[in-house]
Amino acid sequence: MSCAVILLLCCLFSHLSALVLDSNTIRSSAEVGQSATRQESRCSADHDCGPGKFCLASRREQPICTACRGLRRRCQRDEMCCSGSHCLNDVCTRSEGQTAEKSSEATQSRKTKSSKKAKKPNSQKIIETRRKNQKEKLDKSQESKGLEGETCLRTSDCSTGLCCARHFWSKICRPVLKEGQVCSKRGRKEGPQGPEIFQRCDCGPGLACRNQNQGTPQGDSRLRVCQRV
Repeated sequence: MSCAVILLLCCLFSHLSALVLDSNTIRSSAEVGQSATRQESRCSADHDCGPGKFCLASRREQPICTACRGLRRRCQRDEMCCSGSHCLNDVCTRSEGQTAEKSSEATQSRKTKSSKKAKKPNSQKIIETRRKNQKEKLDKSQESKGLEGETCLRTSDCSTGLCCARHFWSKICRPVLKEGQVCSKRGRKEGPQGPEIFQRCDCGPGLACRNQNQGTPQGDSRLRVCQRV
C-alpha cells in the first residue's frame, strides 16, 4: 500500500514539473521576441531609422524608431514630421514647395475657367458678326434692284412690290396692282396692233383679276379689277 502511494506521488510531481517547464519556455520565447524587436528598433539618431520614421528619445527608456507625425501634430524638429512637411512653431506644417504647387494648380484652374468664360462672348460675337454681314448683303442686293420707272429685263431685276412690265418698246419696273385697281392679263392682244404697249403688273398677293360686278344683278362688266380671292 505504501509503495502505491509513493508511485502516485511521483507521477503527480513529474506532471507538475513538466507544466512549469512548459510555462517557463513559453514566457522565455515571448520575452526573447520582444527583446529582439526592441533591439532592432533602438537608435541613436534619426538616420538609424528607415523612411517614414524618426528616433524618439524617452527619459525612462532607450531611444527607439517610431512612425513620423502627420500635419498639425506636435513636433520638436523637422525629422519628426512626415515627407512634404516640416516643424514650424512646434507643429508639423506643409512645406512651402507643396503649398506653392497647390497654389499653382489653383491658379491654373482659375485661368482655365476664365478662358472658358472668355470663349463664350467671342463665339457670340462671331455669330452676331455673321448675322450682320448677311443682313448687309441682303440690303446691298436690295439696293441694287431697280426702282419704279427704271428699265429691266425680268421681274427679279426690280425691287420688292414691283414687276417688270412693257412700256412702249422696252420694259420698266412698275408697282404691283392693289385691290380695286384696273388690271389686264399680260400679253393680251388688243386688236391688230399686237401685245399691249402699256402693260400692267399682276394683282398683289391674295388678289385676282376679275370682271367688276361679277355675279351681281347688274350683270357682268367688261372692266376688270383686282379683287379678293
